[in-house]
Amino acid sequence: ELTVVDKEFFMIEEVTATNVICYGEDNGTISIITSGGSSGLFYSIDGLDYTNTTGQFTGLAPGNYTVSVKNTNDCLLTWSTTIVITEPAVLKIDNVLSTDVIGCYGYSNGSIEIIASGGTPNYYYSIDGGASFHTNHVFEDLAAGDYEVIIVDVNGCQTNWATTITINQPDAINYIGMGT
Repeated sequence: ELTVVDKEFFMIEEVTATNVICYGEDNGTISIITSGGSSGLFYSIDGLDYTNTTGQFTGLAPGNYTVSVKNTNDCLLTWSTTIVITEPAVLKIDNVLSTDVIGCYGYSNGSIEIIASGGTPNYYYSIDGGASFHTNHVFEDLAAGDYEVIIVDVNGCQTNWATTITINQPDAINYIGMGT
């Protein structure tokens, strides 16, 4: 009796991927786990380039990827599912609403409301150019002055409002006394 053992037999056990973190970046990954193929395996995510020998692909843009693996005898296996790497929508500040100080000069009752979308919630908001961030998108009890609006999403993606927000206040009243 003769038993034939294929020493080059291999299988694709698992394929995992991570999506792009911030819109417009190329930091997606694909990891291919195989077994067998003792003399070496060659991995591809486009069906053309088989120079990868680790099964680890990094720096990937959003898109569809077809995973395939060849052994040294050019035997080919293709993963049954197309791997889709996505990216979040662009993080943006849709609007900034501000209210000037009312009442008297020197009061601190102005406000700023930041309306954001895209990215990956939750958002963190700053009106001091990023020195501090808060989970609330409304800032109240503000003094007159200039404010730099920045938001960051849960992945650390950041964007800023293009213009400085200025909160104005009433003019100071100068009292000029009347002599007797």
